[in-house]
Amino acid sequence: MANGNNRAPLSAIAETPIETCVDALFALAVRKRASDIHLEPQNDALCVRLRVDGLLHRIASPPSALADKLCARIKVMAAMNIAERRLPQDGRISVNSQGHMLDLRISTLPTIWGEKLVLRLVPDSGSILQINQLGLGAPQVRDLFAALCQPQGLILATGPTGSGKTLTLYSALQWLNAQHRNIATAEEPVEIPLAGINQVAIKPRIGLNFAETLRALLRQDPDVLMVGEIRDADTAALCHTLATTLTAGIPLTHAIPYAAQTCRNEVFRQATQQLTGQVESGDRLWAAMSETACFPRAMVRLVRLGEETGRLEALLTQAGLQCEEGLAQLQSSLLPVIEPVLMLLMGCVVGGIILAMYLPIFSMGDLFLP
Repeated sequence: MANGNNRAPLSAIAETPIETCVDALFALAVRKRASDIHLEPQNDALCVRLRVDGLLHRIASPPSALADKLCARIKVMAAMNIAERRLPQDGRISVNSQGHMLDLRISTLPTIWGEKLVLRLVPDSGSILQINQLGLGAPQVRDLFAALCQPQGLILATGPTGSGKTLTLYSALQWLNAQHRNIATAEEPVEIPLAGINQVAIKPRIGLNFAETLRALLRQDPDVLMVGEIRDADTAALCHTLATTLTAGIPLTHAIPYAAQTCRNEVFRQATQQLTGQVESGDRLWAAMSETACFPRAMVRLVRLGEETGRLEALLTQAGLQCEEGLAQLQSSLLPVIEPVLMLLMGCVVGGIILAMYLPIFSMGDLFLP
């Protein structure tokens, strides 16, 4: 519950312009480090609550005469239709409140008592913290850095509303942001614009959803991808595929054709081209391999196991080492058998050469015999 200091800005403005009321509300939210502002119409008053550190705290409600004007003013600032109160709407506001640039995302929802507004305070790029400033414990910071340094994998940020998921992800992106990395995001909406990162705003109304965006990003030679939300099984499957195909900055979809170029078998080369196209479309690597006859079943099972366990690179590396060891053992086992045969062949060749040298002499001597 809010204390007396929280009640002053809103309770003392019954005679002031509505613009001052809105500015006071924004200033209070900034001062309390709120992540959301809730304006909820009730039977007899407007309930105003701030979400601070994941919990909602109620503050003093504005006078009844200002309640409707307050909501209308916010909708006007967000370029929303103030006459439409029957359908949900979305908008955005950028304001300067006491020297702080605020980017607010507005959402309206019709209720039985009127229109409810929720304002999400989106931090700007200057508010992004270093990873060691996020308030995480030392073991958590160490684990997060270790995960970010992995050549491949998937990091899931989960938690309740206002727990800091967005700020944590953007701090991680900022830490990874470098000229040698192609970083892209799929978000709805884009929370914080970041220089050097390709951010895509999801627009379901025109068919640009998370799954379609991820399929397009997979063909954009990405190194790091961030997905704002995983809402369906299709998006989850694509995230799994991306986590296994993006490895050490070299997409697997590029590594496969490069390896195929070293092979002169045209059938295998065509199979790898088909395989690359299927993976770029979002199919699992093992499923695409199983549709061709060029890959042994043991290899397909190995790749499937690697994709399902997230250890594809380690398993392929181990399989390559085992193949090298097998060839070395085969060579060492055949060498004792091959050496005597080679010596015998060399002896026969040398003997043949000597006979070829002396046989003409014997044949010439036969001419002088009586």
